[in-house]
Amino acid sequence: MENKPLTIVTGFVGISFLLAGFYLLQQRPDNDSLKSLLHLPGAQSLPPGWQKITVPSTIEWYDTGIDVAAGKSFNIVYMSGSWTNDKNKSNSTDGLGKQGGERKTMLVPEGYLCQLVGKIGSETFVAANGYSGSSTRGGRLYLAMNDNRGTYQDNAGLLTVSVEVK
Repeated sequence: MENKPLTIVTGFVGISFLLAGFYLLQQRPDNDSLKSLLHLPGAQSLPPGWQKITVPSTIEWYDTGIDVAAGKSFNIVYMSGSWTNDKNKSNSTDGLGKQGGERKTMLVPEGYLCQLVGKIGSETFVAANGYSGSSTRGGRLYLAMNDNRGTYQDNAGLLTVSVEVK
């Protein structure tokens, strides 16, 4: 004897789980999820829309090759690496940087020494280990280690970040 109500309920429950799974797959990962994805064994690529960029400490403004249109939002997520403003010392840091230095002459004076900073057009910002924002005028995205202008020759290291433009 067939139990039609039980079969219908079981079907609805199965379809509900299937739809919930599809919904979760479509959600944009947060910064921690993205970092976890990249560190999983066998992970070959970033989620769609994200680009992996390696930012050297020795270039005053590194051209990421990414253009951000006016009004578009974007995210920057620190993934790995360390850098220092003095290759003769072992005081390396990640994108958070460190206190100290003559801030008035740094690329982004409101940021810390060795902090990850960015620029689109003439707009500068502190990216640190994670940044979400938008561009007023639009233009090419440049990233750098925050240091005094013209003193990048004694830096060492690099950071790997992921960038998403929406």
